[in-house]
Amino acid sequence: MSFVIIVKKIPFAVVFIALALCGARAFAAGKHDANSLISSMRERNPAVISGRLALEQADLDVSSAIGNFMPKIAYGANAYYIANPPGRVTLDAQDALSLSGWSQGASASMPGNYATIYDGMDNSHYSFSLGFVQPVSTWGKLSSNLRIAKALRGVQSDRVSQIELQSEMGIRAAVESLSYLDEMSSVLSEAESQADELVKLAEAVRSAQMAVDKDVLSALSVASAIRYAKAKCDMMVSNSLMSLRSISGISDLALDDIERSPSSFDDCIKLLSQDELSLVSGAISPEKAAISISDRMKDIAGGMRAISGASALYAPDLMLVGGVSYSGSRFPFVESGWYGEDRWNAVLGLRLSGTLFDGGNQFFRIRRDDLQIMIAENDAERTVDGISNEVRSLRSQLNTSVFAIRFKQAESDEKRELLRIAEEGLSNGSVSRLEYLRSSLESARSEADLLSERIRCSTCYWTLMTLI
Repeated sequence: MSFVIIVKKIPFAVVFIALALCGARAFAAGKHDANSLISSMRERNPAVISGRLALEQADLDVSSAIGNFMPKIAYGANAYYIANPPGRVTLDAQDALSLSGWSQGASASMPGNYATIYDGMDNSHYSFSLGFVQPVSTWGKLSSNLRIAKALRGVQSDRVSQIELQSEMGIRAAVESLSYLDEMSSVLSEAESQADELVKLAEAVRSAQMAVDKDVLSALSVASAIRYAKAKCDMMVSNSLMSLRSISGISDLALDDIERSPSSFDDCIKLLSQDELSLVSGAISPEKAAISISDRMKDIAGGMRAISGASALYAPDLMLVGGVSYSGSRFPFVESGWYGEDRWNAVLGLRLSGTLFDGGNQFFRIRRDDLQIMIAENDAERTVDGISNEVRSLRSQLNTSVFAIRFKQAESDEKRELLRIAEEGLSNGSVSRLEYLRSSLESARSEADLLSERIRCSTCYWTLMTLI
C-alpha cells in the first residue's frame, strides 16, 4: 500500500507549476476567491506592473519616432562685456590725400580735418540665432524607425497580456488544487491516526504470539508512508501559499483567506469534445500573444533591414535648413538704435548629407539584417510548431487523465463499499478491528490517489487553457 502522491509536471506551465503542485489543510470559506486574487494580481503583481511601465516607455518611443518627422528648431544667445574694446580709428584728411596721390595743389588749411575710418566697439555685445532643420527625404529611414517602434510597442503589449494570462491560469489552477488537497489533507489526517492504531494492534497481536514480525513491519510501513504523504502535503501548503502571495501581490495571504474553487472536470470533458485540429488552430491564431510576438519580431527585422538599406552610400539624406540671427551692441527690442545697426540676417537652404566611405561596414550591416530576417522567420516557425505539439501533448494528457479519474473513481467507490461492509462486520463481530483498519486505510489510499489524479487533470486543463 503506497501513499506517495505524485503530480506530473507540464513543461509549458513554467509560470504556475509550483502553484498547481500544492496541498492544503482544512480551511473555511475565506475572503478571496480566484477572481479576487486575479484582480489583485493585475493591480499588485510586480511582473505585471513592470510590464505596464515598459509599455508606457514603448508608447513614448512611438511618440519620439513620430516626432522625428517634425522640424528641429534650435536657438542660441550670447552676451559679452568687453573691458577694453577697440576705439575709434580716424585719419587726417591731408594724410589721406597724400596716400592717394592727390595732395598736389591741396590747401594748407586742410590739416586738422579728420575722417573716421572705424567707429570703435562698445563694451557690450549681443548675438542671437534661431534655426530649424526639416527632413525632406531620408529614403524611408524615418518611416522604418516608426514601424519598428510600433512593432516593439506591440511586442510589449503582447508580453503584458501573456504575463496576465499565465498568472490568471496559475491562480485558478492553484485554488482548484487547494480545494482537492483540502479533502486529501482530511483523508490523510484520519488515516494517520488509524495507521498508528494499526501499528499498536499489530504489536499487541505479536506480543500475544498471534502474529509474525512481517505483520508489524507491514503496519509500520503503512504508517511511515502516510506520514510521508502528510509531510509532503505540509510542504506543498507552504510552497503554494508563497507562490500565491507572490502572484497576487497579497503579502499577508493565509490559507483561511482562500475560498474553495469549483471543479473544472466538466469543463475538461467539454474541451475534449473539440477535435485536436480546432484546438491547434486556435492556439496558433495570429491573435494569440506568442504568435503575435513572433510576427512582430519579423516586422522589426524587416524594419531594421529597410533602415540599413536606406543608409547605403548612394542614399544621402536631404534636409531643409534655415534660420535668422542678430549680432550687435544693442539689445533687440530693449535698447534704442538696435534696428538701425542693420546687423540681422536670414538664411534658407538645402543640406545633403551622407557617408562617402566607411570601410564596407554599411554593407556588412545590410547582410547582418538579412540574416536577422531569416532568424526571425525560423523562430516564428519554431514557435508555431512548439505550440502545436504542446497542445497535442496536453490534450492527450488531459484525455488520459479523464479516463484515469473515471477508473480511480470506480476503484474508490469499490473500496468505500468494502469499508462499509467491514464496518458492519465490525459491529456484528464478524470482522476484527485489525481487518477493519486495513480496509479503512486501503479506502484512504484509493481516495488520495483519486484526488491526486484530479490535481493532474486540473493542472493539465488550465495549462491548455493558457495556450488556446
